[in-house]
Amino acid sequence: MIALKRLAQETAEIYDELIRCKTPPELVRGYFLVSKLCERIDEEQRGERLR
Repeated sequence: MIALKRLAQETAEIYDELIRCKTPPELVRGYFLVSKLCERIDEEQRGERLR
C-alpha cells in the first residue's frame, strides 16, 4: 500500500510540474498515455517470461 501511495504522489508531482511549466494539455495527456502503454508492455513481457 505504501508503494501505491508513493506512486500516486510521484504521479501528482509530475502532473503538477508539467502544468506549472505550461505544457499543453494534449502533451500532458500524451505523456501519461505513453507511460501507461509502456507499463502494459512491461507487464505482458513479464507474463510471457513466467509462462
